[in-house]
Amino acid sequence: MREFIYSGIDAKGRRVTDWVVARDAQSALEKLKTDGYVNVELHTDDLSSPDAGPRKYRMRPEIALQFRTAGPLRAFVIHTREHYLRLWRLMVITILVLAVRRNLGAAWGAWDVFLLALLALPILMTLLAPKHAARYVQLQKALVGADWAAVLRWAQALEPVLDKLGGAAAVEAAYYRARALLGLGNRGEAYDELNALRARSDISMARLYWRNASLHMAEQDYSAARTALEEAVALEPDDSMLWISLAELHATAFQDPQAARSALNRARALPLAAPTHDAVAGIDAHIALCEGRFDEACRGLEAARSRARRQEAITPFARGLRHVLEAALVVAYARAGQLQAAQRCYAACSDFLRRQGLRVYQERAEVALREARVVAAK
Repeated sequence: MREFIYSGIDAKGRRVTDWVVARDAQSALEKLKTDGYVNVELHTDDLSSPDAGPRKYRMRPEIALQFRTAGPLRAFVIHTREHYLRLWRLMVITILVLAVRRNLGAAWGAWDVFLLALLALPILMTLLAPKHAARYVQLQKALVGADWAAVLRWAQALEPVLDKLGGAAAVEAAYYRARALLGLGNRGEAYDELNALRARSDISMARLYWRNASLHMAEQDYSAARTALEEAVALEPDDSMLWISLAELHATAFQDPQAARSALNRARALPLAAPTHDAVAGIDAHIALCEGRFDEACRGLEAARSRARRQEAITPFARGLRHVLEAALVVAYARAGQLQAAQRCYAACSDFLRRQGLRVYQERAEVALREARVVAAK
């Protein structure tokens, strides 16, 4: 189950923005329609919604939307503001007591220091809060940088938190440990990490197949990845995230535009939020590259790269995505006769491709560059 943020008009005609828990975006829309909502807009979808789990404190949905685009400083300000709002009664009483003491001419003393400390309490709460988000950012940076020992360390640090959030989060925790083990050369242990979850009743088998596919892709065993994703969409055909993953695999690994377009159309038929439309546009650009529409591919891939670059400060995973797009841009620019642009993209992504072991992508880029140099030399 996942938590979706929606806006819509309820049965009393009020505009509402709130959370809804459902298996997928399509189920969320159907549930809201049954409850009498109209003009519903999902702000998050299968690709961008967090997994549902127990919450001691659920963030207001409008604040959760702000966090999706917040850097570290803005996130600190948002957290602190939320603490002040939750403690507003205490803050008002503290200010009144301070004002009364000043009006009475009381000398500054320990009580005043204590009252000032109370006013700073929300800031202190933000500073002392568990830094789960910061740890997740470090995990992402380590993963993009192929520092597998660090990935394993940060995954283990996050494991107690993720395990409390239910089966879907447990799959994510196991996947990051498995990816680190695979990077360290422990292939058998890596797959055992994921397969050990099959006995749990709260595990989505589709999500487990999807993460198995991710491991296969890391090994460049694309046939096994395709099989795993096909099993996943067979189990949960209304999950747009799975169709998008399958479309991307067909377009990038197999360079099969027909299969990629078929999977992408299945995703388009499901509810998609704005950020996911951007992901779909990036896959469309890969399809254009497969079909030899090189100028269109260059424009689409450049737009996708710009979006990824803007997201890097918030989500380090976006840097890995940018480098993968740059590898495709090498081919697109080379085929379009823009050798210098192709060379710049290759210089930007080659180290990442080497460290991640993405030999297929690197070889394609290098072949396209060699052919473009031969043409330019004539």
